[in-house]
Amino acid sequence: MDIKEVSVEVGEVRNHPFEYGNYRASVRLTARIEESENDLDVTHRLRGIARMHALEECDQWEEQIREEHRIEQAISRLIDWENRVSRWGHTVEDAEKYYMRACEMLEEANLPDIMHKNWADRLKAALDIRIEAIEAQKTDEEAGYIEPPDSLDMW
Repeated sequence: MDIKEVSVEVGEVRNHPFEYGNYRASVRLTARIEESENDLDVTHRLRGIARMHALEECDQWEEQIREEHRIEQAISRLIDWENRVSRWGHTVEDAEKYYMRACEMLEEANLPDIMHKNWADRLKAALDIRIEAIEAQKTDEEAGYIEPPDSLDMW
């Protein structure tokens, strides 16, 4: 029997690193066999190349999933710090300390450029809101204004 062409198909399955599910990569390669080549050797080499490509595809998928997860975790922490900046701190100095820590977290997050700029703007806006609230509170206290309780039951 004279074999002129050989095809191989290799599949690889990877479990999702954070959720239930998996990813399936499949690579099919075909090669023509020269008269001087051994068909078994060509098949083994082709299978090795196909396996390498299937593994590479799975590695890229897993790397992308892990990067997306890292960014989601970083954003979750940044949301927490954004809330701290806009609501905590009784003095401007305290608010600025929270803002500086939030900026450090932003740098550590190593987000893509557009996301980094967006979060830098959000954190600055949160600081401005907190400083405005602190200044308004000072003005109210200087005028002798006392904030009434939220509930009338307290009167």
